Amino acid sequence: MQKIIYPYIRFSSEKQSGGHSHKRQTGSIEDYAKINSYEVNDTLNLRDLGISAYKGKNAKIGALGMFIKMVEDGSIPTDGSSYLCIEQFDRLSRQTVDEAYSLFRKILLLNVNIITLMDKKVYTKKSLNDMVSIISSLLLMEQANIESRNKGKRVAAVFKTRLEQLKNGEKVQFGYMLPGWIDNLGTKTATNFVINDKVKTVKMIIDMYLKGETMGHIARILNEKQIPQFARKKTKNKSSWNSGKISHLLTNQCLLGQLRIKKTNEIIENYYPAVLSKDDWDDIQSSKKINAKIKVAGRRSINIFQGRLFCADCGNKYYFETDDKLGKNGKKYIYHMLKCSGRRFHSCDSKSIRFDDLTDNNFFFFEKILDKQKVEYYNKIKSEIKLSEESISKLNDQIKEIDELLDNDEIGFKAHAISTSKIIDKIEVVETKIALNKQHILFTRHTNKVDNFDKNDPISVAKAKKFIKDNYAGIIISSKHATIISLMKSGEFFIKPIPRRGDDNIPESYFQLDKIKQNLQKQSRKGMMDGKYCI
Repeated sequence: MQKIIYPYIRFSSEKQSGGHSHKRQTGSIEDYAKINSYEVNDTLNLRDLGISAYKGKNAKIGALGMFIKMVEDGSIPTDGSSYLCIEQFDRLSRQTVDEAYSLFRKILLLNVNIITLMDKKVYTKKSLNDMVSIISSLLLMEQANIESRNKGKRVAAVFKTRLEQLKNGEKVQFGYMLPGWIDNLGTKTATNFVINDKVKTVKMIIDMYLKGETMGHIARILNEKQIPQFARKKTKNKSSWNSGKISHLLTNQCLLGQLRIKKTNEIIENYYPAVLSKDDWDDIQSSKKINAKIKVAGRRSINIFQGRLFCADCGNKYYFETDDKLGKNGKKYIYHMLKCSGRRFHSCDSKSIRFDDLTDNNFFFFEKILDKQKVEYYNKIKSEIKLSEESISKLNDQIKEIDELLDNDEIGFKAHAISTSKIIDKIEVVETKIALNKQHILFTRHTNKVDNFDKNDPISVAKAKKFIKDNYAGIIISSKHATIISLMKSGEFFIKPIPRRGDDNIPESYFQLDKIKQNLQKQSRKGMMDGKYCI
C-alpha cells in the first residue's frame, strides 16, 4: 500500500509569505517524503497563509478544516495510507491543550496519520492508546499555546508602548511599511520622513481625478506611459495600475499627513509630510461618492424623477405615462407626460406636465456657477467649515477637562454625564452644519452636474437618476400656482415656474409655500397621500 503525504503549511502573518517560513516548511516535507519513500500529494494545496491557529481559525474556515471535511466525506482515503504532514505541532494548533488534543485526536480517529517533522514522529490511531506518545504530544501542545500567549502579550505591549510614544509627540515609526511616496532617512526610533520622487505620480493622479478623469482612465494613462505603481505591499500585477489601486491611493489618509491606527481607529495628525490640502481631500472624497460607477442593464424607465415628484394640491405622487396622438397629417406623435395620481383617485384637477420640459437645460441639473462666483462661494463655505471644525476641537477639549475633573474626584458621575451630554449635543449640531456645508459644495461642483441629458441614452438616464436621488429630497408641483418647489437634501429649497405656464417673476410663490405646506400636512393627516410626504 503506497503511503501518501498531504503537506500542510501554515503561518500566522502574511509577511511570512515572502520569507523563509514557506520555503522551509515545503522543503522539509519534500525531503522527508523522499527519504522515507512517501508519495507527495500536493494537489489540495493545503495552505493556511496568514491564518492564526491560536483561536483555531485554520480548523474552522481554513484549508485544514477543508481537509478534515474531505476525509469525513470519503474524498481522502481512510485505510491508513493517508498522512497529514506538518513541521511541528504549532502548525496544527496553538489553542489550549484540551482544544488542540481534541483536534489531534479527531484526525487520528478518522484513520489519517500525522507526521511531525520536528521530531520525525509518526502518530497513528494506535498512538491514542500509547501513554508515552500522548504525554509527549500534550507537552508539545502546551508549549505551543504558551508561546502564542507570550507572543501575543509581547506584541500588545509593543503596540501600547509605540502608541503612547506617538501620543507624546515622539518620532517613532509605528508600522513596518511606509507609503510609496515616503522615505525614512532616520531610524525607527527617531524618524525623518521625507517625500521622494514618486510624489510626482501621486500629484499627477490627484490632478487628473480633480479634473474629472475616471479612475479606470487614469490607470490606463499611467500604464500607457509605463509609470510603475509604487505600493510597497506585495500585490498581483506589481508594476501595473488598475482602478482599485487608484481608488486605494485617493482614500489613503497618509496624503493628508495623517497616520490612522487601525486597531483603535485613532488619527495621529502631522505624522507624515502632507501631499494635498484638506480642501482637495474633501473634494476628492465628495467626487468619489458622486462618481460611483453606474451600471445599466436591461430595459428601464426613462423617468428620472421616480418617487420624488409630489402634488402640492392633493399630496399624491406624480406618475410617468407615455401618450401618443395622431396629427392632422396622420403622423403619430409620442409624448412623455407626468401626471398626478390624485386625478385618478381623488379628483385632483392638477394639469399634466411634459417630461421633456423638466429635463431641459438649467432646470434641475444643468446650472453652472461662473468661475469667479464659484471661487467666492467655495471660499466662503470652506471658511465656515474651518470655523466649525475649530469649534468641535474646542468642545472636545472641554470634554477632556470634564474627564480630568471626574478622574480627580472634583465632580461626581452625574455631573460628568450631564455636562458631557450637553457638549456632545453641541458637537452633533456643529457636525450637521459641516455636513450641510459640504453638501452645498458637492451640489455646485461641475463634476456633480449631468452635462447633457439624453433620454434615449441609458447611461445618461442612469446618471440623471442618480443625481436626482442624491441631491433632491422631494420635488413639489403646484399646478394651481404654476410653481415647482425643489427641496434639497442639503436643506435648501428652490422655487421655479412650471415651464410653458409660469411667470419667471415668482416672488408671490414664496408666500404660497406655507400654504402648500399646510395643505400637504392636512392631506397627510387624512391619509390621502400615497407617498406620505410632508415638509
